[in-house]
Amino acid sequence: MSQDRPASGFPAYLKDAIDDAGFPTPTHFARKAKVDPSVVGRWLSGDMRPTIRLLERIAPVLDKDINELVSEAYPEAVRAKTAPPKTARRKLHHLADEVDQQLDPSSPLSDEERQRVVIVVEAAVAPGREKMRKARRRRAS
Repeated sequence: MSQDRPASGFPAYLKDAIDDAGFPTPTHFARKAKVDPSVVGRWLSGDMRPTIRLLERIAPVLDKDINELVSEAYPEAVRAKTAPPKTARRKLHHLADEVDQQLDPSSPLSDEERQRVVIVVEAAVAPGREKMRKARRRRAS
């Protein structure tokens, strides 16, 4: 590994991968991968990231798995895919979305304030909920 290693992220990963693959310079790597050396320079400086197609091209040159390269180049996409899936639901009314945000554990509201929101919402929806139950019972019979 080189002393002039970039600080972090994909540029640092790529610099290490180029070094580990035995290329004396990024230009040697670029030529072998059939990528313009200035483009590799932009990857190393963090000014841009390679496309998925370019990652597919450079993976074998670096002797790396494409999934590893994608994970390093696009960690935000990987995090989004590995995040717990949100339950599928129809689009909520904007007030329901706002209540949902307020009740979320990451909300700035305290537990006591979140409990108050629950009480108010329960009181507000109770009459409508009862009417809907009665209507369902009538339809079912």
